[in-house]
Amino acid sequence: MQREAIFISHANPKDNIFTLWLGAKLTSLGYEVWADVLRLQGQRPDGENGSPLNPGRSK
Repeated sequence: MQREAIFISHANPKDNIFTLWLGAKLTSLGYEVWADVLRLQGQRPDGENGSPLNPGRSK
């Protein structure tokens, strides 16, 4: 069985730079790489960007 996708998991934000480097290196070798710092951009599941949960409410 040949695998072409790699998931990089890390818990510490200090590892973000290494994760970005490793992801780029693996991508250049032809792997599909998924890591939160490579893919997540703050979008809600409905595709909207960063709008508040309760727009009419503020403290």
